[in-house]
Amino acid sequence: MPRMWSHRAAGACGAFVVVGLTAAQWWLVTQRGTGLAAWWLLLLLAPGVTAAHLERLHANAPAWAAGARAGLVTGHLAALLLIVWLVIGVLTTDWTAYGEKVEPETAGAVHAAAIPATTLLGLVTAAVAYAGCVLAGLLGALLYAGLRNMVK
Repeated sequence: MPRMWSHRAAGACGAFVVVGLTAAQWWLVTQRGTGLAAWWLLLLLAPGVTAAHLERLHANAPAWAAGARAGLVTGHLAALLLIVWLVIGVLTTDWTAYGEKVEPETAGAVHAAAIPATTLLGLVTAAVAYAGCVLAGLLGALLYAGLRNMVK
């Protein structure tokens, strides 16, 4: 497997993790009213572990670099899913019902600010998703490399 493909394969692994976590979160919230516990996010270490293992097999690059690249690939889908959820939440808001609960001026101001606020929050969400996934990939790769060195 060429060097350029190990992080993509590991990023695909991360994409499955992100989709699985997203589906599980959605299902749990709709069925039980509560979501996943925070420790489930440890599954995001999987792309880094996978990338480090593939890089070790082919001795192409340092494990940490492969893990960070895999996290970046994973971050693409994670950011996209989070932004889509955010936009769907804003688009499905019942502004009429909201306007009945608060003063009409307040409802109008919130409705007018929804698009700019969603845009700004979407950019922040994408940055956090990318940073979190890259960090998780890096930590996963370092964890793999550390445990591998201890076993040797």
